[in-house]
Amino acid sequence: KEITKIKSSNKTNKNVEVYEGLEGMRSIFEEIRNTKDLRVLNATGKIFDYLVYRAHHIVKEIELKGNPRVIAVQSLKKTELSKFKKIKFKFLPKEAENSATTFIFDNKVIIQVLKEKPFLIKIESKDIFEGYKKDFDVLWSKL
Repeated sequence: KEITKIKSSNKTNKNVEVYEGLEGMRSIFEEIRNTKDLRVLNATGKIFDYLVYRAHHIVKEIELKGNPRVIAVQSLKKTELSKFKKIKFKFLPKEAENSATTFIFDNKVIIQVLKEKPFLIKIESKDIFEGYKKDFDVLWSKL
């Protein structure tokens, strides 16, 4: 009995899932919209191109519920996302432009690529989350 206790106390929750298409994207954003502390790296603002009818509501809810900080690519300035005033934005230099957005929240890291068909990878791991969070915070302080 004692050995079982020790093993279960060392158990960590780790999970990786892959999502594709608009339905996968909607599923992920249902999780993101409920967080109170969101960091986003390489934000593109393309959510408005893919979730045409829901994007505004999702972003508004994120804006109202928490403390979103976004490090964005320059092209985001031309999107609807840039109009949300309660979101804190900082921008990467033009040469850092890319289409892989990373969401960091609640012991999760989600990597999203929006090209022809949305593709998302969700990683649930406290260690990976803490690493990405630390990297984000350092970059945020330098921009």
